[in-house]
Amino acid sequence: RWLGEARRLTHDIPNVGNVLIRAEESRRLNLRAVGTADVGPGLRHGLEALEHSSVAVRSMFRALDDAARGRESQSREFSEDVQVIAVSMLFRELAAAVRAYGRLVRTEAQPGQHLPEPDQLRSASEGLKEARARLTDLVLIDPRDDATMAELNFALLTTVRRLRSELRLDDLIRHLERRPGPAPRHAVALSRMVDREPLGSSSARRTLRRPRRK
Repeated sequence: RWLGEARRLTHDIPNVGNVLIRAEESRRLNLRAVGTADVGPGLRHGLEALEHSSVAVRSMFRALDDAARGRESQSREFSEDVQVIAVSMLFRELAAAVRAYGRLVRTEAQPGQHLPEPDQLRSASEGLKEARARLTDLVLIDPRDDATMAELNFALLTTVRRLRSELRLDDLIRHLERRPGPAPRHAVALSRMVDREPLGSSSARRTLRRPRRK
């Protein structure tokens, strides 16, 4: 079930990207938009991060499904694996990170709204760090010679690392705390531009392709 929902989500994101591109094009042609905040870059970069994160989560669910099928005749052992890895806690940590990031992207796109407090992002970031440390320790100290368990743990650890890389919560926190008073409203776009191509380059927009004209 979760794997199917993750697949549907990743299939729907390109449609959202096309809508966003058309909205940006319409804004450039609208004289009334002159002098108003351009929220396109933040939305575009936010969507890119969420798209990459959703692909990572889909891969994680695939790994869980494969592990469950591999243990089909040993359901008790798979249940023990899930408990050792603390999968339910991991799901909550991943969800909190995506939720905090999505809330910031949405709020930045609404100039009249107050941006979330850095503490909300900090809590989500700490959750991902704890998940990474927990899974890394399990790789190092788990004495069982179990290929299925090792592959599953590695897949989950890879997912955590990918979300940390894509969401860049620590960078967002620094942007929000950089100045006293109102925080800059382009934290999402700025955090995604670190060690990346300039905004508007072909690689920066690789996930949001323009729809073909009919």
